[in-house]
Amino acid sequence: RQQTVRAGLGAAGVAALVSVGIVAFAARGAEDALVSSSVPDTSIDEPTTVDVIPVVTTPNDTAESTDSTLDTATTDDTSNSSDTTVLPVAPDGVPDAIYTYADDTGIEQDVFDPVTLELIDTIPFASAPSEAPEPDAVSASGAVNYGLRTDAEIQFDDCGQSPIEIWVNGAAPSGLPATINDLAVSPDGRVGIVAATDCPVDRPLAADFAPEGSYPITVSTFDPDHPDMPAQTLFELDGGVEIVHTNSLVLSDDGSFLMLSSVDRARAGQEGMFGFTKFIDVATGNIVANIDLHAGTDDLPRGDCGFGYIDMEFVSSTAISYVAICPDDGLAVVIHDLVTGETAESVNPQYEGRTYETLPSAILTVDRGTYTNPGSAWYLLCAERETLLADGSIEFGSPTSRPCWVGHSNEPMSEIPTRSAVAAASFEPLP
Repeated sequence: RQQTVRAGLGAAGVAALVSVGIVAFAARGAEDALVSSSVPDTSIDEPTTVDVIPVVTTPNDTAESTDSTLDTATTDDTSNSSDTTVLPVAPDGVPDAIYTYADDTGIEQDVFDPVTLELIDTIPFASAPSEAPEPDAVSASGAVNYGLRTDAEIQFDDCGQSPIEIWVNGAAPSGLPATINDLAVSPDGRVGIVAATDCPVDRPLAADFAPEGSYPITVSTFDPDHPDMPAQTLFELDGGVEIVHTNSLVLSDDGSFLMLSSVDRARAGQEGMFGFTKFIDVATGNIVANIDLHAGTDDLPRGDCGFGYIDMEFVSSTAISYVAICPDDGLAVVIHDLVTGETAESVNPQYEGRTYETLPSAILTVDRGTYTNPGSAWYLLCAERETLLADGSIEFGSPTSRPCWVGHSNEPMSEIPTRSAVAAASFEPLP
């Protein structure tokens, strides 16, 4: 648990949650400082209709930035406009099927109709041939691979940086910084982003084990096929205010938007709300949305939730999906387009009125194959298994519940009648 918001792109469309791990800004305790998870690590019950809050938000005009250093407390207001209209459900494609475990043995999987939720088949798990692991990212030509090597002995400096050579395979990275905090390549392989710190030498370390005082963190763009060409500065952060770690950078499908998560140095390790997440237009370097729950700055729909977000990720070149953790509503699924302002929201009433401590961990997966806009979105939501005890407390990890739902845009969610206690669902056959 080290990162503000989980940011990953799951092309396979699998929503699964077997172990615990909530991803949010608000911590359950000091040990939750800036939490993070991957899809297998974090990834809800009874057929139910859901309160739906469909909106379209019309973004205000975005002013051009005049300072290359980003201010975490100031953003262009692009999504909290008062202009809202009902977002119609787009008559787009429907996923072929939903797949779940048929039992707890993992031998067979059930196949459901995504509209009627009728069980239409039970099939065996396919035994896939063993293959070499895929690289984290690949350039557009396929010639250069990117990702932090796990077979190398990594030496980190005081600012948490590692040598660029262990991030790049297939070309000399002579145009990139010698040491970096993080690197990301867009899924289409055409845009690269790198974050590097001008780390002070021999400066005393603060309580968070980073150097005291201010120093620049530079975020730059580069051509993934040509890491030997000089990277171009996009903007700078103040290392005295926030820190960028590994897995902090995620690009949208075509690299037009960057999601950057960082540690709030003033509050790292404290119980409460902390951390920043910025959505940045890569063409201009302008912030189009900013999340700082401690300061009350939140430019995304459901910004009044107050507890944070689960499983935030890009679902297209311009759209994001996430689950907002709300004091009153519990869990709200949100699909939001950063450019058009279109937003589809759906609240799951099973978790209304919960405290933060009694809200489950969950994972949201949007079907990429049928997605065209928030009104077309099909999604799966799976949450940690739980049992309500006689004293009113919640026991997590119980195998008695079937906590997976399917939803379509702003329509009501419906529980998937799974026969297994394994909280996993997919729009594609389970591996």
